[in-house]
Amino acid sequence: MKSLLRNLPAKTGFALIGLGYFQVFSHLDVSPLFRNYLLIMPLQVGALGYVAYYYWQRRNAIRQATIRR
Repeated sequence: MKSLLRNLPAKTGFALIGLGYFQVFSHLDVSPLFRNYLLIMPLQVGALGYVAYYYWQRRNAIRQATIRR
């Protein structure tokens, strides 16, 4: 229960950002094909950032492990 309450502000914030994001894009007056691309583009950028972050973290850990040998 304590961990649920600790993560509640972050989950609430992400939910509000998501709701606002989809609300804005539902009112845009663009073609449906372009709207779908705009809807998915931030998810792709987020996934790329996630992968890049863990790549650099692993790279630094491996580099420090080889320096210590």
